[in-house]
Amino acid sequence: EDADQGTSTPVTEDADQDANSTHSSVSTFHTNARQLRDRADGEQAKIDRLHSSCRVCKKVLLKKNLKRHISTVHAASTQPKISQTRHHAGISVDPKHGLYMVSKSIRGLPYPLHVRLHIAGPEQHISCEGEYCDDVGSIFSRTGNVAWQCDHILSIPYAEATPPVAVLEECDLERTDMKRERKNDCLALKRKAEKAGAPLVVPWQPAGTNDAFFFSIYDGEYHYWAKLGRAVVTVKGNTVNCTCCKSWRPCVHKGIV
Repeated sequence: EDADQGTSTPVTEDADQDANSTHSSVSTFHTNARQLRDRADGEQAKIDRLHSSCRVCKKVLLKKNLKRHISTVHAASTQPKISQTRHHAGISVDPKHGLYMVSKSIRGLPYPLHVRLHIAGPEQHISCEGEYCDDVGSIFSRTGNVAWQCDHILSIPYAEATPPVAVLEECDLERTDMKRERKNDCLALKRKAEKAGAPLVVPWQPAGTNDAFFFSIYDGEYHYWAKLGRAVVTVKGNTVNCTCCKSWRPCVHKGIV
């Protein structure tokens, strides 16, 4: 019995040592793999910080070369072809400040955005709320090509004339079921527009559009949804949407409509 016990102890110790060694090797393997993965993620993050994709052709380039790429490769292709027979529908909103409401696309339902073309006087301003238009235009202007204009701005000569001014009266608000606080907000916005010499609301129903109305509503402030200080309210059937909020939320712009 003593002999058997004497020979079994070293075997157990050797097995424990082998198990510990195996566990240590596995742990080291996982640690090295994690370090390699973290290093790879870091290198990828570094690459992502240095690179960006072209908005026109989606080619991935170094950020420092992106401006030159667009100005040299896409100068002709990014210049839109707009004519009397092919243009974005639009309407003059505020002639004093050179503001227009222009459809985002030539085809389909003409959901609008605002553009500004004000070249008279000392304060000249050319701008489009379209994200792509703003990005490409900024790149061209920084490279010295200030003549580039997006197709929304090039469509301005074909826009409809400014409609008669729609006047909001307090009695109009009293006929609604809006809360007193909302009615006061609407009246305050009316006074703000009058002080700025801008129309409070401009309605528009593009030709061929039977079930949708669009309203350009004065806001007077810069927002990501109103880069030129005006919101767009869309009325289609029983649905009223505003660029400033979700469809189910009330707002002062919807209250004006």
